[in-house]
Amino acid sequence: PPPPPLLFLHPQPAKPDSSTSRGLGDVYKRQAEIDANLMLKSTRVDGVFNEDPEKNNNAKKYDEITYKEVVSSKLKVMDLTAITLCEENEMPIRVFDGTTPGNIYKALTGESMGTLIK
Repeated sequence: PPPPPLLFLHPQPAKPDSSTSRGLGDVYKRQAEIDANLMLKSTRVDGVFNEDPEKNNNAKKYDEITYKEVVSSKLKVMDLTAITLCEENEMPIRVFDGTTPGNIYKALTGESMGTLIK
């Protein structure tokens, strides 16, 4: 059956000098309470990169990456608590550009886009 039609929007002030935001541990906890099977993280860039793509045009985008690679490479995707909670509970994270029109709908309907962390 399809997942329940729920969406958690968590406005998070990003650091002014980067394309990352943190503090998604509480959102994860809510998603775990409703037994969600995927965390969606909307950002200003198209996924997870090895460097900030807003500062380095040659940054490499990952289509798929593991939780451990995110942590060991110190990629600034979201706070360590959220990454750890998702890993421990086998909840994948889809990171995508939410500023592109239509992308939130695409993410909600399961279209492959951005980066999948699992």
